[in-house]
Amino acid sequence: MGTILQSKFFQSDAATSHVVTFDNPTTAGSAIVMQFDAFEADSNGTMTIIGTTGNNGETYANVPSAAGSTLSNVWQCATFVAPNVAGRSGHQVTLTTSESAYVRGIVTEVSGIDTSTPVDTGNTAAGAASQPSGAAATASAAGLHLAHIAIIGASASSFTPGAGWTEALDANDASQVTQETQYRTAANGVAQTPSATAGLTPDNWQITHVILKDAAGGSAGNIAWIRA
Repeated sequence: MGTILQSKFFQSDAATSHVVTFDNPTTAGSAIVMQFDAFEADSNGTMTIIGTTGNNGETYANVPSAAGSTLSNVWQCATFVAPNVAGRSGHQVTLTTSESAYVRGIVTEVSGIDTSTPVDTGNTAAGAASQPSGAAATASAAGLHLAHIAIIGASASSFTPGAGWTEALDANDASQVTQETQYRTAANGVAQTPSATAGLTPDNWQITHVILKDAAGGSAGNIAWIRA
């Protein structure tokens, strides 16, 4: 069963290396998920996401259908996942961008996920002058959905998750980022669409959504609510 053990919000000023350290030790066998949005500092549209690494020898894979540019190369969002990590204290995850960027992200430790092929599928979406809603994805098996929603151009006095979704992390509404989750006990052929209502209508928004597959023999997940 996919269970969130801990989540950590991070925000970095203009830099090419963006490091976040979990508050608590990670557990052997868990999956680590990095979801983020990155805004290129000089706005010239040439930034690329180089990748994500950990200080515990784990390998992070980019989720192909939940990665890359959605509002030109200036503002990008992506998801990276590392399965079956070796637990440790002081577990750090580092995101690298080709050019200096402002980054907001959430790293999440999840237990009960398939240790070899953790990702079912994923998606991204972007929009303007509306409340965020998009990045629909359909699960092929039981699993945990994680969605990173980021806005710019309006201060979010609050975020209200869409129907069927639960706020998994309150990243401080001033950061203009929220994490939502839901658990599906089986594939039902119906696409699930992350959405949220911010306090004010944002100028622009992005969503990156990933579905993590349960380990074999898993049962219903346990969704935690965690405040950063």
